[in-house]
Amino acid sequence: MATPDRFVSILEFCRRSSLSRGTVYNMVARRELPEPTRLTANRVAFPGEVVDAWFAARQQAVS
Repeated sequence: MATPDRFVSILEFCRRSSLSRGTVYNMVARRELPEPTRLTANRVAFPGEVVDAWFAARQQAVS
């Protein structure tokens, strides 16, 4: 897998989606979202293209 251009933190994903952190982690557990990438021992984030694709799929689902 190529290195992503940017990462989106869990907090930023929650802000953009209006989902709680608990909901995001539950979605990861149910495989509705991919596992976030571990950046350091204390930091995880989603690759930007994963977030963009998820939002695009949600927009298509409601259209």
